[in-house]
Amino acid sequence: MVSRHNGGTGSSTACGYAHLLGALRSPGVEMAVRALAGSMPEARLRATAVAFTAELPIG
Repeated sequence: MVSRHNGGTGSSTACGYAHLLGALRSPGVEMAVRALAGSMPEARLRATAVAFTAELPIG
């Protein structure tokens, strides 16, 4: 579930996630890779984060 507690719109929230998780080497993906090291293959984690972010509604 996407939190909108900051008063932002869904679009601005989704855009924020796109910045953090929208590319294989984006800051959020790098953080997730470090946090979840050893729990799943790194390539799968990176691909999952990017694919999830691509499905968020923007607009």
